[in-house]
Amino acid sequence: MSPLWNALYSLWAYHVDVFRFHDTLTSPHTYQSWPWQWLLLGRPVAIYYGNDPSCGAPSCASEIVLLGTPLLWWSFIPALVALAWFGISRRDWRAFAIGGGAAMGILPWFWWELSSRTMFYFYASPAEPFLILAVVYVLGAVVNSPSMGRPGATLTVAQEDRRLYGTIFAAIYVIAIALCFWYFWPLYTAQSIPYDDWWKHLWLGNRWV
Repeated sequence: MSPLWNALYSLWAYHVDVFRFHDTLTSPHTYQSWPWQWLLLGRPVAIYYGNDPSCGAPSCASEIVLLGTPLLWWSFIPALVALAWFGISRRDWRAFAIGGGAAMGILPWFWWELSSRTMFYFYASPAEPFLILAVVYVLGAVVNSPSMGRPGATLTVAQEDRRLYGTIFAAIYVIAIALCFWYFWPLYTAQSIPYDDWWKHLWLGNRWV
C-alpha cells in the first residue's frame, strides 16, 4: 500500500473512532444538559470556582462559567418565531437561510437525546452566529417595517415614525444586552466578589451552580 493510502486510511479510522466514542458517550456529568435547555440557559458549565478573599467581604467567590448573556440568549426564541413569520409573510430566502443555519446547529442533537447521550450547553456554539443573525434580521425588520394601517384606515403610522419607533426599540434592546453582559462580567472573568453578590448573579438558582 502507498504511504498516501495509509495516511488516508488512518485519518478515516481516526474519525470513525472519534464518532463511535461520542456516539456512545452516556456517562452522567454534573453540567450536562439537553438541547431543549440550551436556548433557555438551563444548565451552563462552570469551569472554575474559587473563594479568593480579595473582595474585602467576609466571604468571597470567584467563578468562570460558560454562560451566554442571558437577555440575549432568552431573546433568541422570540427572534426565531419572528424570523419564521417574516420569512413566510415576506417570502424572504434570507430568513429561511438564517433559520436553517440555526436549526442545523441544534436540532440534530435531539436525536442523541433519545439515547441519553451526554451533552453540554456549549454544543450550541455552531448555531450562535445564526441566532445572532436572527436577532439582527428581526431588528432590521422592526426598524424598516412598512407603515401601519391600510388605505382608508382611521389610524395610521407614517413610515418615518415607524422607523423612529423601531430605531428606539432596537437601541433600547442593544443597551439592555450590553448592560446585562456588564452585569455578568465577574462570572466570565473569575473576579472575586462578595458571596452574596455572586449568588445574586445566579438568576436560575441551583441550576446555574
